[in-house]
This record gives sequence, C-alpha cells and structure tokens, in this order.
Amino acid sequence: MITRSTIALSIESTDVRLLVVSGGAIRCWASAPLPAGVVKNGLVTDAERFASAVRNALQQCNNPKGKVIIGLTGVRSISRMVSLPRVKTAMESNAIEYAAEREIPVPLGELYLAWERIGGSGSMQDYLLVATPRDIIDPLVQALELAGVVPDALHLSPLAVARAVNARHALIINLEENDFDLVAVADDIPVVMRTVISRSNVTAVEDRGQQLTDELTRTVQFYNTGALDHAIDPNTPAYVCGQLASDESLLGMLAGTLQYTIEPFVTQLRHPPDFPLAQYAVNVGLATAPSIAGRNRSRGPRHAAIPNPNLLRVRSLQRRKPINRLLPALAPIPLLALFVFLLQSGLAGQNELSSLRAQMTDLEQQVSEIDELAAALAEFESEITELRAQRQSILGTGDKLVQGLVAVTGIAPPGIQLISVEEAGEEIRLEGKGQNASSFVEYVSQLEGLGLFEDVYVNHFGDDGDDNSVYFGVVCVMGNG
Repeated sequence: MITRSTIALSIESTDVRLLVVSGGAIRCWASAPLPAGVVKNGLVTDAERFASAVRNALQQCNNPKGKVIIGLTGVRSISRMVSLPRVKTAMESNAIEYAAEREIPVPLGELYLAWERIGGSGSMQDYLLVATPRDIIDPLVQALELAGVVPDALHLSPLAVARAVNARHALIINLEENDFDLVAVADDIPVVMRTVISRSNVTAVEDRGQQLTDELTRTVQFYNTGALDHAIDPNTPAYVCGQLASDESLLGMLAGTLQYTIEPFVTQLRHPPDFPLAQYAVNVGLATAPSIAGRNRSRGPRHAAIPNPNLLRVRSLQRRKPINRLLPALAPIPLLALFVFLLQSGLAGQNELSSLRAQMTDLEQQVSEIDELAAALAEFESEITELRAQRQSILGTGDKLVQGLVAVTGIAPPGIQLISVEEAGEEIRLEGKGQNASSFVEYVSQLEGLGLFEDVYVNHFGDDGDDNSVYFGVVCVMGNG
C-alpha cells in the first residue's frame, strides 16, 4: 500500500516553510526566504517573487506530490464561538450565517466564513466561526497556482499551532519576526485566539519580551473576567514556538516574567533528532490529522481534536443565495408533500378533494404572503447595498486616518459606549465605558482584527465600582503602509 504524503506549507512574512509527512513520519523540511514586503500582514503583494520562493522550498524536497495544506497567519482574521439551537443539517449553514452577521463586524460578502462544531449540550450546539478577508485568500491562492501548487485545504496558523501542541489545557505563544500568536486552549477548545503585530522598530529582546508579556497577561485577565465555563487556570502550562523560539535570551526573559511554566512540546510524528520542531510547529499542526493526536508526554489521553475549519472549502462555493430567492423556491414544498400523501393514501372521494382545494387555497395565500415578504426583503437588501457602497466610498478615499476613525466607531458592539474619540498625530485615542469586561475584550479584539492599525494597546482600565461596568482608554496607532 502506497501512503500518500501530506505537504504542509506555512506562509510567514519572512519565509515560506515546507514540511513533508507520510506514514506518521517527517520525510523532509525546508524554508525559503521572502524578500521584505512580499507578504505583508498575510497579504501577498508580489505574486511572482512569492511563487519563486514556494518553488524554491519545493525543490529542496525534490518536488513532493501529495495533499497540500496551507497555513495562513491570523492577522485580520476574526474568530467567534457561538451557541445556537440545534437545527437540521440542511438548515445549519443558514443559521450560522445569520449568527455570523450579528457577531462579526465586517460584511460577510467581504469574507470567507468557515465553521466547525465544537460541542454543546441539550438543545444547543456550539460552533467555532473563522472569517478571513477575501482580499487576502484570493491573491494567495492565485500566487500558489502561479507556483504550480493547487492547495487542498487552508487553515489559520494559530489553530494549527494548537493542534501541534495537542494539550487539553495550554497557553501557546507562536513567535515570528513581525507578529505573534496568543492561543489559549481550555478543555480542547481554543477560547482565545489573537494575532498581534509586533511594534515597529522593536528588535531588542527586552522590548519584545515586554510587549509579549503585557499582551498575554492582559488577554488572560480580560478573558477570565467574563469567562464562565472555560477560565484559564494559573497552573496552565505555556508553550513557545515559532521562528524566535530558538532565541535563548528571549525564552529566558519570558521564563522569568510569565507566571506560567514554559514547557517544551513534542509530537507523535517520528522525526530526525535535528528537526527544528518549534520553528515548524505550524506545519506539524497542519499535517497532524485528528486520528494521530494521541498522548503527549504526561498530559493524559486526548478526548477531542482542536477544531481547524477549512477556509478553502468555502471559497469554492458559490456566493450564498439571497433569502428572497430561497423563499419562493421553498413555497411549493408543502404542495408536493401533500400530493405525495394523497397518492399514498388513495384518497379520491369528493370530500377529500374539497378539503384539498381548501388547503390549496390556504397555501396559495401563504405563497402570496411569502412573495410580499420576499419583495420587502429585496427592498431592504437594496438599502443595505447602498449603505455598504457609501461605506466603501468613505473607506476607499485612501486616507487611513479617516478609515480608522470610521472603523473604531462603526464596530463598537452594543455593550460599548464611546465617550470621546480623539485624533493625535498618528494615534486615535478612545475613552469609553463598557457594560462589562467581556464586551471590552471583544471590542479590543475587533480593533486588532481590522488590520488598519500597527498597534492597539490599552492606556487604562478599571471597574465602575457600583456594577460590572468598566471604564477604559485605548490607543490605536496608525501604520505607515
């Protein structure tokens, strides 16, 4: 029996990394550098040079053949966990899209939305939603095709790292040159997933370590304030991986400042002793199927695999059909079911026919009402389209400051009240009040997910004292690009 290889390709801002796995063993790994700016915040800006780097990495492993899985940075991606009433499989996608429209502050037409079930109880089903801008994924796929690569799946790197670590409870820090991932796993669920862009001109170990420590401490603190079932325990082990995981001075500083014990992670994949596991953690996670997720040191047996929604699958689907097209199409279904019932029952008497006519009259009335509703929805959708066009006209002016000012006010969730918005040079300073700490954490995550700011940091934060309300100050630093 010939074992098909899995080719895991992770895309970073500094290089592309390749891992070839077959038969539960690592067969080859390679890295090809990317010139500065070819990939910026996940966006491929130079397809030719990007494709050249991909071909370079493939050639180092003798152009392997097999299933190709791509890992993409979490910059500008949005993740949400939602709980919905259980519905039939045929209705599941529509229910999730409806929930996503409420939870995600970006129009779904600009995103590829993937999801995966992550548990639930009783009549409720939990889902992990992952949304990434189309203007990131489309150029990436086109550049890969230019390199002769047709991917089978595309996953976010933060979730791939969590799968590589394969721990039931973990804090994971994936350190790259220009950004870092913070992933918290509780009971096999990625309850926190953030990708933070490193501050510009930060190269000193002390500065880099301080930013990382501050972000991790703040993230855990804010999350635990609103967490009910999956709080992050102080005894949760921490794992460091990525390109900078080999920096002994940085690791030493983190070990001395973090309140969490840093542990090395291992993999069930067989590999040579010189394989740089930490550097290729994303690739290992991409190549590791749930079936080979087993014990990892003393962490006990695994009970569930880390979810990893495939963004490439949804890209291949047609644009979702508007609801005003679906409703008329669904209208004849009750009529068809009624006729099938009559044929099976053999009802042919006059009384039955009269009853049928009455029911058909009622159904025709329902169809008429559905048509009226569809017309109203079409008018509503037209208004939404016009508003989105106006929004795009504002955002397309090229003035990043205008974009930032519009964005910080436009994405504020219901639990956030902005008291003041001040522009100061390259900064937008926000003062506001949150209904609770959870709403504040959500707002900060949305600001970071916009991809408009070089840095987003909390200036001050405190509770109201009388209730769960919090007062905060946030500074958004505009990028130079």
